[in-house]
Amino acid sequence: MLSAACPDQFTAVDFSLSAGSRRGIAALLCLIAVAGPLVAQENEPPSGESPQKLTTWDRLIYVPFSELKKVFNNQQASAVIPYSEYMELMKVYLEKQAQTPETTEAVIAESSYTAKVEKDVVRISAEYNIRVLKKEGWAKLPLTFGNVAVGKVSAADNKDVVMTGVSRGNYQILLNGAGDYAVTIELLAAVKTSPESRSFAFNCPVTGISEISVTVPEPDQTIEVLPLRVHLPTDGSNDRQTVVKASVGATNSVEVRWNPRAGSKPVMDLLTSVNNTTSVSIEPGLIQSTATLTYEILRGELSETTILIPKDARIIDVVSPQGRIRNWTPEDVGNHQRIRVELLTPATKDFQVTVQIERNTAELFQLVGKSDEGLLQGIHAEGVVRESGRLNVVTDSSLTSVVTGQSGVKRVESGGNAKGSAVQSWEFSGTTGVLILQTRPVEPRLLVDHNTTAVFGDDQLTQTSVLNYTIERAGVFEVKLGVPKGLTIDTVRADGMSEFNLDREAGQITVSLTQKRQGALGIHITAHQDFDSVSADVETTIATVEPQGVERETGIIDVFAARFLDVATVEEQTSGVFPSESDPGNIGRASRIGMWKFTQRPFTLAFRTSPRPSQVTATVATTAQVEPRRIDVASQIGFHIQNAGIDTFRIAVAESLADQVSFAATSPGHRIQQSSRATDAVDGWVTWTIVLQDEVLGHVTLDATWIMPLEDEADADRVVSIEPLRVLPPFADDQEDRRQVTLAATQGELRLLRHESLSITAEGSGETMEMVDVRELDLLPAEGYIAFRYFAQPVATSITIRSHEIHEVVATVVSRAAFEVVTDNQRMAGFRARYRITTSERQRLRVDLPAGVELQAPLLNDSRTTFEDSQEEAEDGWVARYINVSRDSASDEEFLLTLQFRCPITPNADSYPWAGRGSRQDLLLPQISGAVVQESRLAVWCPEDIAFVGKPDNWSLAGDASWSVWNPLVSPSAKVAAEDLSVWIGGGNDGDFARQGNVTVYDSVSRVSGIQITWRNRPFLVGIISLGLLAAGFILRRTSWENRLTIVLTGSLAMAVWWIYDSSEALQYLSAGSLAMITVAGIWLAGLLTGREETENPGGADDSGPPTPPQTKTPAPPAPPEPSASSPPPAKPSEPSPASGTAEPVSAEPTGNEAPAVSPSPEVSQMIDELMGGKS
Repeated sequence: MLSAACPDQFTAVDFSLSAGSRRGIAALLCLIAVAGPLVAQENEPPSGESPQKLTTWDRLIYVPFSELKKVFNNQQASAVIPYSEYMELMKVYLEKQAQTPETTEAVIAESSYTAKVEKDVVRISAEYNIRVLKKEGWAKLPLTFGNVAVGKVSAADNKDVVMTGVSRGNYQILLNGAGDYAVTIELLAAVKTSPESRSFAFNCPVTGISEISVTVPEPDQTIEVLPLRVHLPTDGSNDRQTVVKASVGATNSVEVRWNPRAGSKPVMDLLTSVNNTTSVSIEPGLIQSTATLTYEILRGELSETTILIPKDARIIDVVSPQGRIRNWTPEDVGNHQRIRVELLTPATKDFQVTVQIERNTAELFQLVGKSDEGLLQGIHAEGVVRESGRLNVVTDSSLTSVVTGQSGVKRVESGGNAKGSAVQSWEFSGTTGVLILQTRPVEPRLLVDHNTTAVFGDDQLTQTSVLNYTIERAGVFEVKLGVPKGLTIDTVRADGMSEFNLDREAGQITVSLTQKRQGALGIHITAHQDFDSVSADVETTIATVEPQGVERETGIIDVFAARFLDVATVEEQTSGVFPSESDPGNIGRASRIGMWKFTQRPFTLAFRTSPRPSQVTATVATTAQVEPRRIDVASQIGFHIQNAGIDTFRIAVAESLADQVSFAATSPGHRIQQSSRATDAVDGWVTWTIVLQDEVLGHVTLDATWIMPLEDEADADRVVSIEPLRVLPPFADDQEDRRQVTLAATQGELRLLRHESLSITAEGSGETMEMVDVRELDLLPAEGYIAFRYFAQPVATSITIRSHEIHEVVATVVSRAAFEVVTDNQRMAGFRARYRITTSERQRLRVDLPAGVELQAPLLNDSRTTFEDSQEEAEDGWVARYINVSRDSASDEEFLLTLQFRCPITPNADSYPWAGRGSRQDLLLPQISGAVVQESRLAVWCPEDIAFVGKPDNWSLAGDASWSVWNPLVSPSAKVAAEDLSVWIGGGNDGDFARQGNVTVYDSVSRVSGIQITWRNRPFLVGIISLGLLAAGFILRRTSWENRLTIVLTGSLAMAVWWIYDSSEALQYLSAGSLAMITVAGIWLAGLLTGREETENPGGADDSGPPTPPQTKTPAPPAPPEPSASSPPPAKPSEPSPASGTAEPVSAEPTGNEAPAVSPSPEVSQMIDELMGGKS
């Protein structure tokens, strides 16, 4: 129901709609074209339903009355409905769509298009052969034609065909009944005109067979059809029209372009000028020219142009940046060539064409204008009123160009460089200018930096020459080097080298390169010459390769020599070189002698060499390990070489051990290349020759090892002789290539080690063999059983070996055991035991545990292991278990074993720990059966109101306990020592064992199976001690300070003695009474501060005053004698005593019940004055 809401602006429209109207509006709001009829059927109210139930369709719509007609007539207007109604409508629509699946109702078998151009319109007749597949009813066939217009639709045999529009460019044909249809549709398309051509295009349905025929009412037209599969024959073209027929295949669009054939229209009334920019590149044997002709059309149209080029030129290409060239044709005309260029469409403004040609070079050549013989020499335009040009010449870097003649041209500045070469520029006009150039090849300029490394070796002088060429001006294909006599070339390498040829007779090396090289070129040559290193005073001249054809050569000769040679220059034979500074250096085992420079040839560098004798000192350090059945001998032989290096060493071995000994080089950087054994023994010794890979100067160490088996004679003493290795001179006397080597000294040491089951005695033999203390050894570690030292060879040692009986030892040793016990007011307590164990057992260990344990998985080095039941019987109150200790480590390597379990700590189920005011508590600890325990630590956790007193048997306290003075109800706790327990035992996971309460840590250095702890209830202990201290404090409050301090000091002394005897018990009682002691001290200080004011005697008081209240009696000093009746009255405090005549005050005697005044001692008065900040 719609009613008026605002009378002056809106009109009220009554929409009390019937059911049918409501259904129509709902359908329009959801889907106007499709879903409306479906929703109308679905929303038909049931026959038995009253109209009142449909009042949900009534809505208030506010519509401006002035816009009423506009709102209802706007087909593009929007409507808003509730989301639930929209979803319901969509659900109905989707269900209907699912029930009607999409099927192909008709197909187009063949299509044919006939297009005829009529001025700016193309009339297209489209013929379709359609086959309807739907058997009954109207079949739908969608068509798309794009931007063309549809003129008429007709069908053969007057069949029922209806065409409807769907959307922009989209149509639909309705065909009634199955069968074949021939449908003709006339289409109209617009012709598009561009400077290059005219064209039209249209969209079409995709068919298997598609043909098109195009008729253009103009003769000599080029017609292009896209897409084109094949041209079909046609005879419709004549002098009035052009006809093309083609097959386009399966496509959804067709485009046709046409334009007049070239040459159909002549150039008339043309007036142009040309700007000619010619770039010439001169290379060896070739001239490349590129001319860019820019035509400026002053009048008419340019559809064709001609260009003149030299007669001997070869045309590379003719192009236009605008791409408007149809074709170009060259032809020979007299003294030049003419290129005729046809344009695709006539040009009316500017036009640019580029011509590329090439010519062969000559010694003299002309680039522009005409020669004296009338031959054209440049690229010029023909038939123009004016031609102005610019010539840019670039010459290859391998050539030089010189101007030999010029006229009609002007030299101008160039625009820059081209590919690294300078550009020369001239301006010219037409063909009147003349420019003649002459070219010559550039001769290469070679500079060489020559570095030679010469090494005097054992038998030859090796050279390594590195020649760094710098090639300027022009490139080269080969380089040549001279080889002096006596120098043998080994290798030649170069950058980009193809091969090298060595002419030994001519003494020349020719290095051929793969390509022409310019710039840097490196050549690497290795060579050698003969050299006698054994003879003395040998003079040798260094011969080096000599570069040929170079302008300048500079170089360095770096000379190295083996360390066994003395090298000096021969001054009278050295010339053309001068020394250069150099740093010490080595090449292999050769060291630098010096460096010499040269700047020109010829030069001579000669040296005189002599071998230097080597000096060798040797040390032999032999260790013999005596075992029950064998002796393991290891000998370390050290050589110290001076003056000159050597690589050969000779060592003599006893003949009985010659086949058993093995050698190895142990010093860093040294390796054995060869070790050989002499065939025959000499005097019972066999010589081994050791050759290293390189000569050694300095220290080198060789190791020799062998094994001497022993006979099994358990009941008798065995005597064995050990002969240390002998060091021989490196070269034999009869060796041909022997070097001068002197073995200066030999020193040796021998130490004997024994098995623990053996006893040995030894006796040395030799001139210098002496027994020394093992602590005097220099070459060997200062440990062992027997030691010898000798300074001459040969020596021997006779060893007497005796076997001892073997005694059993403990198999398992526990170096550290850490126990933790966590208790509370329950019967069960948590235990964790960690052991540092060294054992020879490889499989399992027996562990005795308290009875009633609840076990958890044990850990072996943080890895889980297992418990096994034991058949062996344990003591009363204990159970026996085996733990798997199988491990990969050695048997003498320590490991960590962790046990964790719960067990009861009270004798029966009705009793609980820590009940009552105090008692003794027994805790049993797990034991490793048969193990020796070196040190144990125990941490016991208990409730905070339990105090451990006394020192258990076989245990001592470990760590300092902390406590709070203000909270004496909590016992002291050694938590720091408990935290350090994991560090002390080392390793293991410390985070999976819960703890609570206070802790006390004990330490033991013996094997213990448990602990008995004496405990007290902390609140009861605090109460008893506090009451006693308070009572004593109140009693002592009536005494003098001397008594109090005496009692306090006496108590402190007793506490100190008690602390020395049992610090745990003393700490418990001291901490329990801490608050009471502070309270007593406070009471005493308060009485001290207030005592003087209460005991002061008021001045002027006498016996006649009112009676004073009774006061607490305090101990009084002895009473003075009774005064007689005639005695004078007591003097006032402010008056001097008549007897003494001094000003000291005299105390009045007490009268009646008045207590005498108590004055503090002078020391206490001084202390109080200091506390109060001054005297009172």
